[in-house]
Amino acid sequence: MKDFRTQFDAELTEWFSAKRRQYLASYAADPLFFALFDAVEELSISGGKRVRPYMAALMAEAVTGEAVPDQYPLIALELFHVFGLIHDDIIDGGDSRRGVPTVHRRMIDNHYNGNIHIGQSQAMLMGDLVFSWCHELFDESDYLPHVRGEAKQLFAKMSEAVMIGQMIDVDLTMQDDATMERITEKMRLKTASYTFVYPMQIGVALAEGDPALYRFAELFGTALGLAFQIQDDLLDLMGDEADTGKTPLRDITEGQHTLITQHVFEQGSPEDIDLLDTYFRKDIPAEAVTPLREMFVRTGAITFASAEAARYFAEAKQVLSETELPLSTTTALTELIHYIESRNA
Repeated sequence: MKDFRTQFDAELTEWFSAKRRQYLASYAADPLFFALFDAVEELSISGGKRVRPYMAALMAEAVTGEAVPDQYPLIALELFHVFGLIHDDIIDGGDSRRGVPTVHRRMIDNHYNGNIHIGQSQAMLMGDLVFSWCHELFDESDYLPHVRGEAKQLFAKMSEAVMIGQMIDVDLTMQDDATMERITEKMRLKTASYTFVYPMQIGVALAEGDPALYRFAELFGTALGLAFQIQDDLLDLMGDEADTGKTPLRDITEGQHTLITQHVFEQGSPEDIDLLDTYFRKDIPAEAVTPLREMFVRTGAITFASAEAARYFAEAKQVLSETELPLSTTTALTELIHYIESRNA
């Protein structure tokens, strides 16, 4: 993945340079637009693991035995993620992302004298423009029309899944009650389908691979994605801030219903539930972090979620063991599983 990222980032940087030249020919007199463009370029280049384009490239290479000849659809996958981050940061009111100010925060502070509404509006519009770039990248790629068409259909399904997943996510933050089933559906749509399933299927489509590989991508990607999200939720609660780079228990502050919180609400004592309710959707003072963490351990919520993540990791490994993909692909996917299993951020 590191080798892929090095090569991919060079392609992404070159694409932004070309896009800038294109816009300079038409909008050179509009400094505000280029302030937005600069913010998006910095956000795109400054960080990210490139998981989605990597998954697509890996599956395409599994089919053809060669590297993806045209990376425009892969760049589209990464820029769709950037589009999602821009909008997600507006929804969450985030001030920084990947070590740089969020797009709306940059607009609010540097261009609109603290006007939140206008800064967020401009960032939202810029996010929409980034989304249009994704479609443009598919259309400008060198793939045959029927190949582009199949890949774009999958891209549309991916877009639908993550947007509906985000709607469920936002709705759940406003609900007092949730269910394990609805939380799992949110994770399937917003994380598993978006991060693994559809990028893998797009890679198969670009290589004109056997449609049977779509089923493998669905089974493997769903299991790995659910494990990944549960692990992410565990890190939010129990991870070291020095490793995660995030404020601890942010999900509690934002009112995020996870399998962990749901376990407490369903299995905890009245005192445990009352403690969680006390800080749900509220700022958590430093002195409350340890009691909350102890409560999640005491109720068995951490053990339950860890077991669920382990179950999904095992399922992904089992699906992978039953495929007839090239050794290089199964090795790369096995390494990816181990990488995710052992991450601490």
